[in-house]
Amino acid sequence: MKRVAVVVSSVMFFRHAPRGQARANPVSFMNWLGSGIAIAGTYLYSLATDKHKEELAAAKGKGKAA
Repeated sequence: MKRVAVVVSSVMFFRHAPRGQARANPVSFMNWLGSGIAIAGTYLYSLATDKHKEELAAAKGKGKAA
């Protein structure tokens, strides 16, 4: 979740014009798409690692019961 917060806050920060400048840095569709892919990948990686840890714990528990 920390990475998601960093990406979203970065987009919001850089989207606004700094003081003294008339234009902001626009965020294009491709930027949003890339950010969405990165966030989805991070989420899926987190799910996969959690599932792997659960499987290891279950296998370890079965070894003790036998």
